[in-house]
Amino acid sequence: MDNNETQGFGITLVSKMKHADLRRAAKRLGGQSALARYLGENEVTVGRWCNLKECPPINDHELQFRNHAWTADRVDRLADNLFALTGKTLDEIFPTELRAAKAFLKQSKVKEETLRVDIEYLRDQREERLTLPSPCDEAAERERLEEMPIEISKALSSLTSRQQQVIRMRYGLDGEPLTLAETAKQLGVGKERIRQIEGTALVRLRTTDAGWKLVRFCD
Repeated sequence: MDNNETQGFGITLVSKMKHADLRRAAKRLGGQSALARYLGENEVTVGRWCNLKECPPINDHELQFRNHAWTADRVDRLADNLFALTGKTLDEIFPTELRAAKAFLKQSKVKEETLRVDIEYLRDQREERLTLPSPCDEAAERERLEEMPIEISKALSSLTSRQQQVIRMRYGLDGEPLTLAETAKQLGVGKERIRQIEGTALVRLRTTDAGWKLVRFCD
């Protein structure tokens, strides 16, 4: 194993090519199955259209090469339904270039791409976010937070009133920090309930910059 391999690893991303208009239409209706029902077509068939595996016949010439299940009335109904959904005609949704590209329609539409991830970078990022403050740093952080009530209120504003109350009591934001048992007794609930409220609050706080500063202090 060479030195480069010891410094990183690969993450393989897999993506599938989708028909943009049909994908948006399916999303609007709540999924591919809902799109199939709306169009009055078989779900497997619609899935092949969405995954660019197949195109429906557009004109009389193409109907000649399809099975008897495909009729002019069926094509007209499909055209009307798709136009109502997308504002585009069948020719615009399935242009001649696409219908004629037999090789393209048969090939796999799955794309794989491997990204190289630097281990040292990940380690630095992890240590920056997860390293707990030293006792001196913690004291300085406490002093800074006590001098910035507006910042504390802003960070806690994303929490429910009960979550704010628990965080303030547990971590001494308004006085001395209380234990789980002391907090539970004051709020008239069990210790496990306080633990749950506290955990949910800390997770929510991590989603904002202001909240993350409090989480580092609370941790």
